[in-house]
Amino acid sequence: MAKNTSLNALTLTINSYSDWTDEWAFYPRNGLAKNTSLNALTLTINNYSDMGGVLIHHTAGGLADSLAKNTSLNALTLTINNDGDVSVSDWVFGLGEGVAKNTSINTLTLTINNYSDHEVSCDWVGWLVDDLAEKKSLSTFNLTVNMCSKMIEDWLPRLCHALIRSESVTTLRLQVNNQCVTSGSPAYDFSKLLVNCRSLALLDLTVSFYGVADSSSA
Repeated sequence: MAKNTSLNALTLTINSYSDWTDEWAFYPRNGLAKNTSLNALTLTINNYSDMGGVLIHHTAGGLADSLAKNTSLNALTLTINNDGDVSVSDWVFGLGEGVAKNTSINTLTLTINNYSDHEVSCDWVGWLVDDLAEKKSLSTFNLTVNMCSKMIEDWLPRLCHALIRSESVTTLRLQVNNQCVTSGSPAYDFSKLLVNCRSLALLDLTVSFYGVADSSSA
């Protein structure tokens, strides 16, 4: 991939069943960093493993590093399907920083499908969106989040507060399906996005909550 000068689009699917993802993932990420012709990358990660911590951080962090170094990529489509007993936050680790450092990506489409019963904190929002808020070239952000596990914290307000800081995003498509709201309040006034995000011209919003809030926080 590194020496190829004619490749414009690449679709890659990673199926992880074991604890060795970090070893072989080095090769595509090294090629991605050095490739100068690729305009569009579609990457799907299907995680069925229960590995976590350092191994996932190395894999996701390596991908983020290669994205930061690539100078030709215009569109990134990333889908994370997590069915292992790990937090989806581990997979998102570093991605925002990598995309933020990239100077060519203008369209990011991110889909997170979390089918694990592992509790999820809002750390992934900080790792991802806080960095993207500082990115100057990103004009279109499409985010779909399907959560089937317990949420330790209410991440949606943090997501929106971070997006408000963006000065480049003109189109935001946000679809949220949360099937297990057990704590905190899912309420958020999305008009704040339109009022306070000065660059935003189009907001396409779909939010669905199927869970029942705890009586202690209702």
